[in-house]
Amino acid sequence: MKPLWYRRRRSAVSITELLIAVLIVALLFVLAMPIASSVRSRMLEAKCVWNLRQLGAAVMSHSAEHQGRILPHYRLEENGQTLAVDERTWPAVLIKAGYVENLDLFYCPAYYPYHNRTPGIANLRAGGGGLCYGMRAWRIPGANYHLSKSDYKKLSVIAAPSEFFLLADSYWITNKGQGYVLQPGAVDGNQFLHLRHRDRANLFFADGSVRSYTRADVEKINQTQAEYGNGAGFPCWPKL
Repeated sequence: MKPLWYRRRRSAVSITELLIAVLIVALLFVLAMPIASSVRSRMLEAKCVWNLRQLGAAVMSHSAEHQGRILPHYRLEENGQTLAVDERTWPAVLIKAGYVENLDLFYCPAYYPYHNRTPGIANLRAGGGGLCYGMRAWRIPGANYHLSKSDYKKLSVIAAPSEFFLLADSYWITNKGQGYVLQPGAVDGNQFLHLRHRDRANLFFADGSVRSYTRADVEKINQTQAEYGNGAGFPCWPKL
């Protein structure tokens, strides 16, 4: 029978065994990182889809209460009266009218300014850059098109609502963040649909659905819906 001191000595963990255990844990951590990153990315995508669905529902509710007219992305005046700066953008209209109370809905959780925004409406107004999801600027086919103006238009003039997006992930070069409007041709080379979700952008469509589109999908929109814009189409960011 071995003495007690011998058994105690053999039960101790050696430095070599401890190093091996640490290396195994570190290896498992490294292997788990891509999985954790992918899970987080998908969670942010799902939250973005939820945000767009809620905002889209608010836009549709506003339309239903305004004779089927869709809210414009920007209004300088209403009924002949010049609007205050914080009342001009589409988010400001929805907030003031009580359609949206949670301001977080206007920001994609996967991109600036979600984690760097100033509380309140400052980031959502034109004077503050309109840092939020972008609303599509469009015209009635055959009508005059003014890039600097937007007016109420009937949803009924849209031939294929399931293919016509109204809101989407946006990117403005000037503020390196989201922007409140998406205009055909990326006015001044500034406004882009943002492929921020694994090379895809989330879009809310006029039929009430939210779908994830690739660059190729956006290009199909540009080709089939040119009559709703100025023929330039919507470019994507990052640029090719």
